Amino acid sequence: MNETLSGKAYEIIRIAMPEATRRSLNIKEYRISVSETDDSYFVVFDDPARSVDQFGNGGNKPCLQVEIEKTGMSVKRANFLR
Repeated sequence: MNETLSGKAYEIIRIAMPEATRRSLNIKEYRISVSETDDSYFVVFDDPARSVDQFGNGGNKPCLQVEIEKTGMSVKRANFLR
C-alpha cells in the first residue's frame, strides 16, 4: 500500500469517525473520501466496489456520509446514502 493523506483531511476524518463507530462500520473495508463546500466538509465512508460516478448506495455495504460544519468543526448530520 502507498497512500497519502493530508493533515487537514486526517483531522476531518477523525471528527467523522465516531459516527462510523456508532454505526458499527468496519472502516478497514471502506474507501473514505473528503470533500468540501463553502460551509461544510463531507466525509463519505463508501463501498470500494461502488463506482465513483455511481449515485447512491452500491448495495454491498452501507454508505455513510458525515457533514461537518467548518465553523466549530462539529458534526452537523450523518446519514446513510440510498
